[in-house]
Formats: sequence, C-alpha cells, structure tokens
Amino acid sequence: FNEKKTLLADHHRYELVLRAIGDDPGFRVSNIEFNMPKPSFTIDTLVLLSEKNPGKEFSLIMGADGLASFHKWKNHDQIIRYYHRYVYPREGTNPDHLPNMENATLVNAPVIGISSSFIRQSIMLGKDVRFFMPYQTWQYIDEFHFFS
Repeated sequence: FNEKKTLLADHHRYELVLRAIGDDPGFRVSNIEFNMPKPSFTIDTLVLLSEKNPGKEFSLIMGADGLASFHKWKNHDQIIRYYHRYVYPREGTNPDHLPNMENATLVNAPVIGISSSFIRQSIMLGKDVRFFMPYQTWQYIDEFHFFS
C-alpha cells in the first residue's frame, strides 16, 4: 500500500538494504522487483522468486499490524496457501486476537517500537536516529539527506 511518491529510488533502496545486512551470511539482497510491472504485489514477487529458484522455499515476514488489512492484499488467499508467514509482534496488537493467522507463526520476539515510519518521521523532525540502524545505513541516509 506504499505510494510511489514515498519510496526512494530503487538503487537507493537496494544500497540501504545492502548496508543494513552487511556481511551477514543469512541474508541476500534481491532486486527482482525492480524489473517487475509497477505497482509490484507481494504475491507476484513470491511467485517469480519461486519460479526462478525451484526447490527453494520462500516465506513472508510481516508485522502484526498488517494482518488487519491482509485480506485486501492481491491474491491474499494464495499467499496463505503457498507461503508461510512469520508475523512480528507490533505495538498496539494483542497476540491473542490476531486476525488472518492461517499458515502463519507469531514470532516470539520483543516488541520494539521502531518502524520505517518512525525512522522517516524522526529524521524529518531533525532527531538523531543513527543508533536505530546499522551505522553504514545511517551514513548513507545522512549523506544523501533522505527524509530531511
């Protein structure tokens, strides 16, 4: 549901993710969505990833706050059927009353009040957010004056 005008250019988003994961061997950056029709939908990305990587299993990581509108996602029923979802707890969501939890696991993790919206808004307000992300990521945001 992100509007195009709120997104950074593809190459900047790619670089930010590269810097965020650093040399962690458990993560890989993909630019697969950059060549897909816009707007890109999660189901289309998952299907394309699955087609390009036969034998690999893909899952979706999402915040619990997104479950209330999950039924509005394109082909949400196919996502539920074919892709396991890992749901991260978020402030303001009650783990005992989460909707749309079929084929989903609530991750046992602490609730941390940090989100991309929080980061962007804090930067716009001139607040120092460098300790809320990997230093290399903050450096890039600061260098290009994103969100300020």
